Amino acid sequence: MKLPIHKIPESGRSYEVTDLGPRLSESLADRPDIVGIRDAGAVVTAERVDQLVSVRGEARVELTFVCSRCADELDAVLRFAVRMVLMPRSSRSGPADEDVEVGYHNGREIDLEKTVLEQIAWRMPDILLCDPHCRGLCPTCNANLNDGPCRCRDRETR
Repeated sequence: MKLPIHKIPESGRSYEVTDLGPRLSESLADRPDIVGIRDAGAVVTAERVDQLVSVRGEARVELTFVCSRCADELDAVLRFAVRMVLMPRSSRSGPADEDVEVGYHNGREIDLEKTVLEQIAWRMPDILLCDPHCRGLCPTCNANLNDGPCRCRDRETR
């Protein structure tokens, strides 16, 4: 979705970005823990002050992943904040807010899909877990320790 900069109102306008699943799958293809992306999209507000465009909102990703500790396959919906300021490539200064990522546009339009995809990829956790307290697998017998103690530990204590 390409937006001409001059058509983005200074007061802001809400946009819905949908059907990003295939493009996000391509950009995260090097992630073996992500089995599949069913859907991805965002609802964002774009505001403009001269050539400076602020994009803020929330992105949502429906995916199937393998837990990095216990190897269980799970379905999840992840939500990410979208906070980006886009300025002309000729600009040298950025916003003071450290929680906002800075990007650049060509002076004529912004690619809202690309902006949202970059934000999702940037904010996607490096390690996906089924639960923050996941106990993982036994290093000896590969039993899932979330299901209880493994049998090899019983043998070690005898």
